[in-house]
Amino acid sequence: MIIEKEGILEFRGAKISLVSPNSILEITGYLHLKDINTGPSIFTFSGDGFILLNSSDFPSANVTAETNCQIVLENNNMWKKLIEITQESFYIPKTITNFNIGLGTVEFGVGSRINVDGLNTSISFSDVTLHQIQGHLMPTEVYIYLDSQMSISIIVFLTLEDWGYLHI
Repeated sequence: MIIEKEGILEFRGAKISLVSPNSILEITGYLHLKDINTGPSIFTFSGDGFILLNSSDFPSANVTAETNCQIVLENNNMWKKLIEITQESFYIPKTITNFNIGLGTVEFGVGSRINVDGLNTSISFSDVTLHQIQGHLMPTEVYIYLDSQMSISIIVFLTLEDWGYLHI
């Protein structure tokens, strides 16, 4: 499934199933996480596929969220790709209450990163490998940028391949 450049996927807690390794939810446009009345809206998926963030915008702030929303990307295999980020950055909205990546791989395009700036966002990385898709990172490039972060809950067994590093 491809959300094209001007398209918007409004997520309201639905179940996303990416069955095979070739199943991709490609977001070139926008992902908007909507609050639901029955509890937190948790953006997640099941299966062997992955999420591809592929916006050509700069800055690439193409993920937005209302209050009471979470992003949880987990699987049962550390070597399975959960998300591929080929855009400039994956900006985690300040309104996200929980950002969790567990047991899987995050792949980055050259110069891509995850940028978290929400003071109230709880962050968890557990058994995660960060990997660059092509080329090699320069020693000054960043995989994950956590700015003013007060709620880093856990970073366990985080593998940085090549020259990537965390900025905390």
